[in-house]
Amino acid sequence: MNTQTFFAIYHESNSTGQPLNYNKMTKEGIKLINQFFDSFLVSLLKITILILILVFL
Repeated sequence: MNTQTFFAIYHESNSTGQPLNYNKMTKEGIKLINQFFDSFLVSLLKITILILILVFL
C-alpha cells in the first residue's frame, strides 16, 4: 500500500497555500483502497485454497 504518495500530494497542495486538489486526492485514495482490496482478496483466496488442501488431504 502506497500511502506516502497520498500524503505527499496532500502536503504539497497544503503547503503552497493553493486550494487543495480534492479531485486528485480522491483519485489517489480510491486507487489506494483498490490496491488494498486486491491484495486482501488475493491473500484471502490463498488462505482458502490452503485450508481446502489441508481438509482434503
